Amino acid sequence: MIKQVLKYTSLSVIGMLSISVYILVDTLFVSNVIGPLGLASLNLAIVVFSLITGIGLMIGIGGATLFIQKKDNKFFMLSLILGILFGLVFLVIGVFFPDLVVRLLQADNETYQFTYDYVRTIMIFTPVFMTNNVLISFVRHDKNPRLAMTAMVVSSAANIFLDYLFMVPLGMGMFGASFATSLSSLSSIGLLMTHFYKNKSRTLSLVKAKIVVKDFLMILKNGIASFVNEFSQSITLYLFNIVILSIHGNLGLSAYGIIANISLIVFAVMTGIGQGLQPIIGRYYRKNDHVNLYKTIRAGLWMAFGFSLIMYLSLSLSSESVIRLFVNDDVVIGLSKNALRIYFIGFLFASVNVIVGLSLNVLNDAKKAFSISILRGFLLSIPFLLIFSKFFGFEGVFLSFVITELVVSVISLVAIKLKERQITQ
Repeated sequence: MIKQVLKYTSLSVIGMLSISVYILVDTLFVSNVIGPLGLASLNLAIVVFSLITGIGLMIGIGGATLFIQKKDNKFFMLSLILGILFGLVFLVIGVFFPDLVVRLLQADNETYQFTYDYVRTIMIFTPVFMTNNVLISFVRHDKNPRLAMTAMVVSSAANIFLDYLFMVPLGMGMFGASFATSLSSLSSIGLLMTHFYKNKSRTLSLVKAKIVVKDFLMILKNGIASFVNEFSQSITLYLFNIVILSIHGNLGLSAYGIIANISLIVFAVMTGIGQGLQPIIGRYYRKNDHVNLYKTIRAGLWMAFGFSLIMYLSLSLSSESVIRLFVNDDVVIGLSKNALRIYFIGFLFASVNVIVGLSLNVLNDAKKAFSISILRGFLLSIPFLLIFSKFFGFEGVFLSFVITELVVSVISLVAIKLKERQITQ
């Protein structure tokens, strides 16, 4: 069992890390080529990218879960259609209403043009991102996690090369960063398509599928926990941006941009562990193998917690060195150091919430998974943010994340224990 867990989680983690590298590489190039204002603008624009990623994960994971449960290829076709439909909505908004989106993100005169260039490009390429997310989820669940991982790694490598090409020699600025991210997804799609003509053991295939609203809703329901996990990050990021702008302006936003982008790496690893466990949990659940099922979940909890602890200790000891990779501005560095140390305590508890939420989704308990995500993303995080920022200022913003994840982790552990008792009775 342990060998199987390590195989699936390691491949999934590498794949999810590759996705987070998209934005991290953009951040490194933007901060070094454009400077603090570019970094602040990117932090505003990431809200849209996270929303797009969340919808893509919801459709991909929700459809792939149904594909595994019902052994029906129609859910693959329906997931592709649904992803493209959502992508077209974003594309239309990106073409005709980008100004409205940028204003909603709270960009001011200093950050408006940078934010506009990034957001507009990303939204126009949303159908590509959606297709990529759907293919990754289905190929992974069709017993080919290695190809899913390889596609994401190649895509990230392409993004690094294109970021350098577009931003340094060609001087394309913020548009170059977003264009590089968008084009690199095409390389991932190209590799994933080889699954359909090189993998003889596959069960996945394109079939004619009758479009039924009920099936679309089933896909969304099964993937809602993944969406809310990702969307909650968007909401948190958006609200943090607004509060931080009111306290320290664009320099404060630049500081948070560094922290938010490093946190993407940690979230990616935890999500990768959870997604890697899902096919294994699903198989044990269908076989009524309760012993190995909960051993798998506990292994995932310890893996995610252990990684979070290592990251917290590492960043606490080398916070200034890490921050200087992004900026050399003493004000931004000063704002970032303590905030970074406080914020990453929260990941010790977030690790529990991510693994439990993704596990409950596979165990056909979307209601509990959804509740955990809602508590993290809205019901607790918003009031805690307002309270702690009022009393503790800039550092209180980051403390609110820690308290939210701590409270929800207790609820998560109770929820998974109750589910265990329900299944084993």
